[in-house]
Amino acid sequence: MTANVASTQPATARTDTPTRRQYPKHRDSAGQAADERTRSMTAEELFALPEGDVQYELVRGQLREVPMAGWQHGWIEMNIILVLGTDPVARSVGRTVSGDTAFVLARDPDTVRIPDVALVRHERLPPPLVSGRAALAPDLAVEIRSPNDRPGEVQRNVADYFAAGVQLVWLVDPDAQTVEVWTPGGLDRRCTAAETIDGGAVIPGFRCPVARFFEGTTGTP
Repeated sequence: MTANVASTQPATARTDTPTRRQYPKHRDSAGQAADERTRSMTAEELFALPEGDVQYELVRGQLREVPMAGWQHGWIEMNIILVLGTDPVARSVGRTVSGDTAFVLARDPDTVRIPDVALVRHERLPPPLVSGRAALAPDLAVEIRSPNDRPGEVQRNVADYFAAGVQLVWLVDPDAQTVEVWTPGGLDRRCTAAETIDGGAVIPGFRCPVARFFEGTTGTP
């Protein structure tokens, strides 16, 4: 996935000679100098990085590598995008975007998160909807758990979302085939594949069998 967020200026590739204010091109963690990893970075500097094989988020001004998604992760992400993107109720409420879209959640220091799936209600979409980046939080953020998740990292992600104004977070567990429904008040409930999930106050009237999120992950369509 590549960062694709909103402000008003499209990101451009950096072709000039690196200076003290620039960050390294996409390399693995071991190749990054310590001062480059710890010095505070802005969202604009993040978006100006040249595209490469490694994707980054920004957490309180610090670069964080986002591991490349595996097959199961990508399949579940596409299932959820198809569910929200084709459901008439969800479509009437907002616009669904994929995990290539970044959101500027905080400034000074800057935090930029890239949820696996997100929905922004129509009344909050930046007009006009053109290429570029806008500083706003989604109304719904979906995060798919990964074997590479560090202890506590997912919970910190959730806390960042709610601090920025997100109203609903779905935490999807591919192995357990469950979805945790989080609201600003905390964990609301945990839905199994045998249950139905709803959109709460963010997508009123939306209902979907949780099993649809996991279709095709067990070898059967």
